[in-house]
Amino acid sequence: YMGILSLLAIPLNSYNEKLGVLYLFSEIKHGFEREMIDLVTTYVNQASTSISNFRLINQAVKNARYVEELAIAKKVQASLLPNKFINNEYLHMAAASISADEVGGDYFDFTELSEKKYCVVIGDVSGKGTSAAFHMAKMKGIYHTLVQLNLPTDKFLKYANTALSASLERGSFITLTIMVIDLENRTIETSRAGHCPTLYFNHLTRQCEFIEQKGLGLGILRNEWYIHEVSRQVLHINNGDIIVLYTDGIVEAVNEDQEQFGYDRIKTFFNENYLMEPEQLKERFLEEIHKFCGSVALDDDYSVMIIKVK
Repeated sequence: YMGILSLLAIPLNSYNEKLGVLYLFSEIKHGFEREMIDLVTTYVNQASTSISNFRLINQAVKNARYVEELAIAKKVQASLLPNKFINNEYLHMAAASISADEVGGDYFDFTELSEKKYCVVIGDVSGKGTSAAFHMAKMKGIYHTLVQLNLPTDKFLKYANTALSASLERGSFITLTIMVIDLENRTIETSRAGHCPTLYFNHLTRQCEFIEQKGLGLGILRNEWYIHEVSRQVLHINNGDIIVLYTDGIVEAVNEDQEQFGYDRIKTFFNENYLMEPEQLKERFLEEIHKFCGSVALDDDYSVMIIKVK
């Protein structure tokens, strides 16, 4: 520009981040002496620090608000899971759920259909964090709506799949196991939608077996053909039998050698500890998982429900 004979440009930097550039112009040739340059540089350094501190404070406020919102979400999610469990002359139940993040997508619940008949459900939403927790809340609403209809377990999954297909975004799905325990007729009726196979300890044979059933996750196949992808199984139960429902975070938990906890360790644990009551079984089982993982951080949510027939 006409009249400008000198230009001084000093960058504003903070923590290796470029914040901007301060430009000074002079109508005098060689118009910036060393003293002035030092003075302006000092000013620029102070300004850079002030701008950086302002950004850090602003970010800290946002982080604090985010942490507070997550804490609220965690409390809300905890309220969606039962905190009291069946412990009467027919059944004794214990359960726990641990999230990898502040909130997670594991879900379990139960309903007393009559004095001697109970419905139990456990599920796992694809993904983690707040999105999974949101879908978990949807699943709870669907469960409490459908369980009142006293449907066969495979029909329950059919209607649940229809409801979720209308609300889950593409690519999301929920695995689920539903079980009706009928102590009047001494049976359990069960179906699963792509969930981990239920572990069943038979007190008469003193052996654990996995209940293997076909079943596709909810929300994967979104049409009327879904009913053909699930099955219903009825088993007879005895006093002392144990039913263990869990999510894949337990199966896929790894140790320092990247070895998975796996199904065999689950089966071995309950074969060796079946005399314990469910609450003690739960505590010891979680200890066994933590001992196996060692210093490896939790990578996925995991939940377990343990039910003992009296």
